[in-house]
Order: sequence, then structure tokens, then C-alpha cells
Amino acid sequence: MGDSLNNDQAGLSAAVSSCVSRLSLEEKQAEAASASPQRQHWTALDGDVSPSSSSSMTTKELQEYWRAVKSQRKPVKLLFEIPSTRTVEHYPSRYVVYKIVIIKSGSYDDKKVSIERRYTDFERLHQNLLKDFSEELEDLLFPRKRMTCNFTQENINERRMAFQEYLGTLYGMKCIRRSEAFMAFFTHPELKQAHGCLRGGQYAKALGLLEQINVLQEKLTQHSPALRVPTLCALLVCHKDLEDITSACQQCHYLSQKQGELMQTANHAAVQN
Repeated sequence: MGDSLNNDQAGLSAAVSSCVSRLSLEEKQAEAASASPQRQHWTALDGDVSPSSSSSMTTKELQEYWRAVKSQRKPVKLLFEIPSTRTVEHYPSRYVVYKIVIIKSGSYDDKKVSIERRYTDFERLHQNLLKDFSEELEDLLFPRKRMTCNFTQENINERRMAFQEYLGTLYGMKCIRRSEAFMAFFTHPELKQAHGCLRGGQYAKALGLLEQINVLQEKLTQHSPALRVPTLCALLVCHKDLEDITSACQQCHYLSQKQGELMQTANHAAVQN
């Protein structure tokens, strides 16, 4: 995405440090004091203790503990749907845009957002993936254009279904779904636009884009939620500059709760840039 996007992310990550540090120590102490004994037993979910370290846990509490552990570790599978297309004509160019919807499977997904990508975006994704995963993609056929009749409804529908299957196949490969190129395909165009809006002072427009990106990243970065740091920082900046103090405080509080994991990644990214 270039140096400008990386610099934006580093700056936003640094900005959130000062905001998070403003949360009062009293608030954190109050939360710790109000935590139930059962919740304290369950701190093993964050890697602090194990059930064996709390001999006072009842059978019911142990059952609930392990049920919570299994629920947390159960991977959320995603479905990729391309429900529609549209043909864009900007003389002398003409191309098809595919609407992509990412849905959590196995439960009702009330956070459905969509993005639009054209054939060249899919092609760029495939070429980028081939650089690191040529063996994994050896038997995967990329949907090709036809020499003629590319814009007939029949051929468009055929490519639409092929791209839908293509994304599902990519997601089925652990190494690919966790790759930077795969996640960038779904978020980087909108991230670039959002950061441009931030630099131009268009905070309301940037906020709308970032909220959509955050939903996408929440689904795509289950293996490493810390990858959402730059977007969460940008959302905090938007709320602050739009003088939405309540939302800004909520965002800051959320970041403080995730501080251990999120800030470590943010600081590492800042050093790297």
C-alpha cells in the first residue's frame, strides 16, 4: 500500500498510546474488585492460570470453564458470497464489478458488509499469492476471461460463481487465509481511501469506511486480533475529532482491555516503519 499507509498506521498506533494511558487507575481497580470469583477462576482463558491452580472450583464451575474454553477456541468459519455484479462503463474502459459478502457460518451474522472488486483485483491477488504459495496453488485454476463475449450475462454469471468458489478454496488453506496478501485484498483499497479522508479532514466519511473495515478485519484476523490495531486507532482519532466523546472513550476503553496484545503489535509495527 506504500509508505504513506504504513506511516499513517505508525502514527495512529502512537496516538492511541497517549489516549489509553489516560484511563484512570481507579476504574481498572474497580473492575478488578467487582469481578466475580467465578470470573477470576476463568482467567485461564487469557493464559494466566489453569483449572488445577484453583482447587476450590466446583464441578459445575469446571464444566462451565471447559465449555467456555472450547467455545473460545472453536474457529469461526467464513463463507464468501458474490450475490451480484454490475457492469461499469467509463469510455473507453468497460469492466465488471463483483459484490463480495463475507458471512460467519454456523450462527446468525448481524454484521454483514460488502465490498466490490473487479477482475484485475482478483488477478492481482492471485499473482501476489503465487509469489509465496506456488506449490499450494499448483492445482487451483484461476477463472480466466474469454477471448470474446466477456460481457454476456451467461459468462459474467459463470465467472461470478467461479470467483466465489475461488475465494472459498483460498480460505480453506490455513497458510493463505493468514497471509498479508489475502487480507489486503479485502481491506487495503478502502483503508487507503479512509486514510486519505483522514489526512483531508473528512472524518465522517473516514469513520464510515473504517467501521466497515473493522468488521471485515474482525472476521479475517481471528488468528491474530492485534492486526486490527491501526484500524482501531484510526477509529479513535475519528471519534475524537468528531467530538463524539462517548464513542471515543468506549474505543479507548476497549483498547485498554486489549492493551497487552494490541499495543505490543502496534509498537513493533512502529519500530519496523
